Amino acid sequence: MTTARNTTSIANQGWFADWRLGKYVRLGSGAGDPEEAGSPFRGWRKAVIAAAAVTGLVLLINISFAVVTIIKFTVNDGVGIIYSGDCGLVKRWDTTLHLMINLLGTALLAASSFTMQCLSSPTRSELNDAHSKRVSLEIGIASFKNLFYMRVWKGVLWALLCFSTLPLHLL
Repeated sequence: MTTARNTTSIANQGWFADWRLGKYVRLGSGAGDPEEAGSPFRGWRKAVIAAAAVTGLVLLINISFAVVTIIKFTVNDGVGIIYSGDCGLVKRWDTTLHLMINLLGTALLAASSFTMQCLSSPTRSELNDAHSKRVSLEIGIASFKNLFYMRVWKGVLWALLCFSTLPLHLL
C-alpha cells in the first residue's frame, strides 16, 4: 500500500529555500545591489576598506592604551608598574593583557594578509596583458610572481604591507 508523501519538505521552507533560489548574495560581491553597480568601492575593494578600518581601529586602541598607561601609572627606575600586589591578580591581568595584544596582532595580520592577497591577484586586463606576452599568472593563491606583471602601485603597496607586517610575524 502506498501513501501520499508531503512534497513540501522542511528544506524547501525558510532561509534554505531563499538560498537555493539565489536570494542571498556572497558578502562583499556587490552583485544584485543596484546602488553599488557604479561604485568603485564594491567587491574586494570594499573588503580592503574594511580591513583598513580594522587596522585603524587597532591603531586607535593601541594609542589609547599607551596614553592611559603613561598618564595613570608611575615609572620607577625606568620600569613602569601597573599593579603591585596579589600574585593571583597580577597573573590574571597578565593573561588578559597578553590575550588582548594577541587579538589585536591577529586582526592586523589578517587584514594585512587579505589585502596582500587582493593586491597580488591579477585583474582581467592584467591577465590578458600577461597572456599576450605568453606568461601565465597564478590565480587563487598569493603569488609573488604575479607582482612582476601587474601595475607598479600594486607592487609598491604589497611591499609596504609585507615590510610593515613582517615584524609582527617574527614577534
